Amino acid sequence: MHISADEIVPNGLTQKDSEKIVRGLAELGIIAIHISVGIFAALNHGYMIWVNSHVKVPVIEVGKIRSPELADKILRAGKADFIAIGRTLLADPDWPKKAQKGRAKEIRSCIACIQG
Repeated sequence: MHISADEIVPNGLTQKDSEKIVRGLAELGIIAIHISVGIFAALNHGYMIWVNSHVKVPVIEVGKIRSPELADKILRAGKADFIAIGRTLLADPDWPKKAQKGRAKEIRSCIACIQG
């Protein structure tokens, strides 16, 4: 299941709301949670560090995780079980190969649709 854990808009979902929703869905049998932050109407988008202790299913983190170093940091800290990189692969389809071979400096970085 994918959820924008904090929509960052007035009257939108907050992380607290999402924790309740995800816990309930985990009890109903979802097998993983794919977490992002922000929606199209929000000014900010990016990854949200969702603490794995909120749910007992694998957590997939997504959103502006542009560097292998950041992905590794999130995984090593136990904040997520998997990292999803969608638009990052549009900027550089060889991102995973370059990361795996220690060639992170050669990665063509996603500019988040000119948002940075």
